[in-house]
Amino acid sequence: KTMTSPDTTTPCQDVMVAVDGTPASEPAVHAAAGRVREHPDRHVLLFHALPTLPPELLEYGGTGDDEEDRLGLEKLHERRLAWMQEKREEAQPMFDRLCAILREDGVADEQIELLYDAPNPECTVAREVLVAARERGVRTILVGHHAFPWHREIFHRHVGEELHDRAEAESVLVIGDSTAE
Repeated sequence: KTMTSPDTTTPCQDVMVAVDGTPASEPAVHAAAGRVREHPDRHVLLFHALPTLPPELLEYGGTGDDEEDRLGLEKLHERRLAWMQEKREEAQPMFDRLCAILREDGVADEQIELLYDAPNPECTVAREVLVAARERGVRTILVGHHAFPWHREIFHRHVGEELHDRAEAESVLVIGDSTAE
């Protein structure tokens, strides 16, 4: 199903929420529900970037034997797929919890879409979020934020900040806890 409006002059009204499994995602999910619940043609896309692949799954060293290398690369690909499936399954309880919040807030199941992104060691999470939003024509991105104690905030760059820096036509709203110990 396509998530973009059939009328290309009307921007897509769907909302993407970048989620990470922390409680900081929940206020952003509530905010997304408020934007779509009264509009059955709008959707909430819950986006979760899978962790970066472990080093042993990044490359195959090769043996010099074409057939053995082909088999080795096939096995590496299968191991990557199995690892990604495992990470998707680990994320499912988070998605179940966030979908329950959306339903409680009046969003219909048909309005909810779950998105996983394959890990890309050369790409930041913020860039992955923007690419996924642009591919679907989504122009509103919500991300939760949990404030850190002031001394940690100095050294911590939040994904919402990078989204703001990289956004072009998209609106990025950082929603969440503004207090820290």
